[in-house]
Amino acid sequence: MIYIDTFIKVVRFIRSSFVSSHILYSVNMQVDSLKNLQTKIKSDEQNHSLTKKYLTDDIVNKYQSIKTNMGGTLAQCVNTNARNPKALLPRACDLNAYETFKDFFDAVIADYHKVPGGKIQHPKSNFGDIKSLSFSDLNTYGNLVVSTRVRLGRTVEGFGFGPTLSKETRIELEKKISTALSNLSGEYEGTYYPLTGMSEEDRLKLISDHFLFRNDDSVLEAAGGYIDWPTGRGIFINKQ
Repeated sequence: MIYIDTFIKVVRFIRSSFVSSHILYSVNMQVDSLKNLQTKIKSDEQNHSLTKKYLTDDIVNKYQSIKTNMGGTLAQCVNTNARNPKALLPRACDLNAYETFKDFFDAVIADYHKVPGGKIQHPKSNFGDIKSLSFSDLNTYGNLVVSTRVRLGRTVEGFGFGPTLSKETRIELEKKISTALSNLSGEYEGTYYPLTGMSEEDRLKLISDHFLFRNDDSVLEAAGGYIDWPTGRGIFINKQ
């Protein structure tokens, strides 16, 4: 319960600490043409992805020359499926990809989440109210739960995802977030550790302690997740 409450408060704090007044992007990920990627995906018998199912000729013809307002392309979104046959889903190049390539993403999302009628209706942002959530004791006898983990992900408005971030923009984003985190106090106070300059000993220890993320996932790599690694990456750990 305290972890969820902490997450809600920290997200609200960071969100209020900075607002990007302009869109920041610089396409940094070059991939093959959408048509060539489609051919590779369709011809791979081991590929059973939803991308293969919905990346039709009509979709390719409609979107092969279109970019998001951050410069992202549908080819960037499906590149990981071409390079990783077992990857089920595409990866959005930026937030606007869901609207720019709506016909494709809506079909994939509706299928994956079994949306009735295939009509996608995204709810408004809601960080939740801890008081309205009902919790029960999962460890009544004190000998069942050893540890728990709550893992959540957030994006920052005005910034793209992996394929549409330049090295300079990654550094700017890291600076904004680390600055906001440095202003936390009380039980939330902690230290931000950038990966750039981190010793190998510290890096391996954080990984073994299951705190630090790795950079060896082929699906994320093909989706632009490790561009300019380790620039712009880091981990914030509070004192507790």
